[in-house]
Amino acid sequence: MGTSGRISPRTQKIFDELAELIIPSCGRDYPGAKDIDLVNIILEWFRGIRFGIIFLKFWLWFWELSPIFFLRFKLFTQLSKEQKTQYLNAWENSRWMLRRWMLVGLKAIFMAGFYSQPQIQEKIGYVPGRCYRSSNPEAEK
Repeated sequence: MGTSGRISPRTQKIFDELAELIIPSCGRDYPGAKDIDLVNIILEWFRGIRFGIIFLKFWLWFWELSPIFFLRFKLFTQLSKEQKTQYLNAWENSRWMLRRWMLVGLKAIFMAGFYSQPQIQEKIGYVPGRCYRSSNPEAEK
């Protein structure tokens, strides 16, 4: 995955691991972040925003260092896959709204990039430009 020198290989590793954790690859019929090169798609989006890459770097490094802030004593990329999953689940179920919303923001970035791709839209049955109506006849009245 080329990054045109805009982010370091270390930052790229953080991005790749977060993407794979949030949208894992599950074979040919269920593509994931790696299968569609999601990281580079999102990088292209952020390159179009003034200071976007700088913001993205800070955001990724925040996730890399966040386990230390919460007394895990390891970087995010040093955790095992199970520990990473547990860690993100703890954020999702946190009492602190800010923690939950930071995870929602991270997932939103990945999901927007993922579901905007034509091969994913085809897999879920979405046809661009088609008007979808409710299957409930009462709703049409």
